[in-house]
Amino acid sequence: MSQEDIVNRVYQFLVEMIPRLEKLPRSQKFLIADRLESMILDLLQALTEAYYTTREPEVPKFTQAKGRSMILRLLIP
Repeated sequence: MSQEDIVNRVYQFLVEMIPRLEKLPRSQKFLIADRLESMILDLLQALTEAYYTTREPEVPKFTQAKGRSMILRLLIP
C-alpha cells in the first residue's frame, strides 16, 4: 500500500465517520464526537505532512501518525 493510498483511506474514514458521529446522543456528541473528529483530522494532517516531506524527516511524522491511529482504535468501538 502506498503512502498516497493511506492518506486517501484516512480521508474516506473521516468522510464516513462524520455522519456516524452526528448520530451520537447529545450528551456524547459535543464531547466524544468532537474529540474523535479532531483526532481523525490530526491523523490526516500528520499523514499528509509525512507524505509531502522529504524522505528523512518523514519517519518521525509516520511514528506520530501511528500513535494517533492507535488512540483512535481504542476510542472507536
